[in-house]
Amino acid sequence: PCAFEEYFPRIEAVILFGEPVRWETPLQLIIDVLLTNGHPADDLVDIPYPHIPVLACNMDLLWMSEHKLPRLGHGCFMSALEGLYQKITGKEMKYTALIGKPSELTYHYADFLLTQQAKLLGIDHIRTIYCVGDNPETDIYGGNLYNRYLQRRKHINGQVQGKKLRIAATPQAHADFLDEDEEDESEDTLMFQSHSGANLRVIRSLEEDTSGVEKAHSCESILVCTGVFNTNTGFVTVSSNKLFSHNHRDFVIDPTLTTPSHVVPNVLEAVKLVFEKEEFS
Repeated sequence: PCAFEEYFPRIEAVILFGEPVRWETPLQLIIDVLLTNGHPADDLVDIPYPHIPVLACNMDLLWMSEHKLPRLGHGCFMSALEGLYQKITGKEMKYTALIGKPSELTYHYADFLLTQQAKLLGIDHIRTIYCVGDNPETDIYGGNLYNRYLQRRKHINGQVQGKKLRIAATPQAHADFLDEDEEDESEDTLMFQSHSGANLRVIRSLEEDTSGVEKAHSCESILVCTGVFNTNTGFVTVSSNKLFSHNHRDFVIDPTLTTPSHVVPNVLEAVKLVFEKEEFS
């Protein structure tokens, strides 16, 4: 409470970037804002639902520092916030968007930025994107998910081009043929978006805006053993059938996408591998 309450503007959204140093106060403040529709100084009458928008990134449950044991990451803070909100209200906290690894949206943006940088260097097109990371469930999964998208996009474009040639060669093409083409493309679009979490509508919109934009041909994932993933521990594993998951609540992970294209001891070896594959010396 303070003398400026009547002049305090309504808080319109909550954006989560990373875990705080001390959790208690941020958890209390965010809960206050969600329960009062952005007016934390107001009396609590009816709990608004849906609540004001919440956006979050950096969903890794664990990360590694110099300490031998994994540190609690922003994913842990998000889990605590979600649990508290549900415990207090009896309802599930909803995210407007989840951005960052392993969200597919992040890799669309990364591809766009890499293409812009390449053009500044006089490079017309990027063939391969290499994703280097130490967490199979975020870094590797995200890279493999985007590669799946690129391969299906290539397949769809090939089908569309082939059918356009067939239509051009047949002046009186049947209307049902064109309808069938649209249905096939829509079905495949749903397939590669099925694991994209809270951002499906955003990705669909982005796909419409970038349908004619050239993207990379493929995306390869390189797992390093100097972080969360370590061959000597069981904190994070590759293609595991374990009953628990470190992924965020809203991401259904396909275990096959946690398998990296390559595994190397450290980042230096990852760079050497890329140089070797690209025949660059």
